[in-house]
Amino acid sequence: GLEIDARQYDMAIEMLHALNIKEIKLITNNPDKVDAIEHSDIRVVERVPIVMIPKKENLDYLKTKQEKMGHFFKL
Repeated sequence: GLEIDARQYDMAIEMLHALNIKEIKLITNNPDKVDAIEHSDIRVVERVPIVMIPKKENLDYLKTKQEKMGHFFKL
């Protein structure tokens, strides 16, 4: 009964505030994470993709993340 991705990023934003960090390079393929940070007062100066070579064991999983959740992959 959980959402596809029930994670929230409020705590990460609070931690960045506590460290007085105002801008970041965000290492992610997750569009929800980019959106959450961009809707805060933390400036994303660059999104750095996580580049990987898919293996047969995780290809279907990565395709699902790409198709259902919009993750930024080149498969």
